[in-house]
Amino acid sequence: MEKRVPKDAYCVMGITLHDIYPGESWLFVYGWAKYKARVGIFSFLRFDDDYRRKKKEKIDWNLILYPSLRTMTH
Repeated sequence: MEKRVPKDAYCVMGITLHDIYPGESWLFVYGWAKYKARVGIFSFLRFDDDYRRKKKEKIDWNLILYPSLRTMTH
């Protein structure tokens, strides 16, 4: 992503529904950023209480969006 940051952009943020592991010894992180490179990635996965469900039921984004956006902007 570092090579795709436009010169006039503040940053580039990747968003996923998968766990993020910055290292082998880590369990997970909600997001990861490289400030000087102006890139970051954020995962919505752990904000969904039923993320381990086997059936792919519809996610209620109203319950997930506000707390996850607060964490993302942190």
